Amino acid sequence: MLTFNFIALFIPILLVVSNCEGQCQLGGPVSIQQCTDTGSNCRGKTIVIHVPFPRGFEHIPNVIVALNRYDNFGGDTAFGVTAENIDALGFDLQFKAWANTAVNNASASWVACI
Repeated sequence: MLTFNFIALFIPILLVVSNCEGQCQLGGPVSIQQCTDTGSNCRGKTIVIHVPFPRGFEHIPNVIVALNRYDNFGGDTAFGVTAENIDALGFDLQFKAWANTAVNNASASWVACI
């Protein structure tokens, strides 16, 4: 069911990208492997990866990120991905787990358009 929901949300994004006359860029998946055990040092972590655009934009683009894969060690699933510190050359992709969530691995893709 989760895969179906992701596809249903991603299809409209692809339609928008095809109508942007070359002013959009796509990327991903960008992957993390946060932890290899279930210890307390794995819980509630934030990982930030800087993502440069293949070609710089003339203006600051709008960036949409989508979670492709998420695997945790069971229990809480408080987790999200966001685009932060966006400029014309790239952005920071933030993978954030909070509460008692221990993420094993995750990946996200992105679309940037002006």
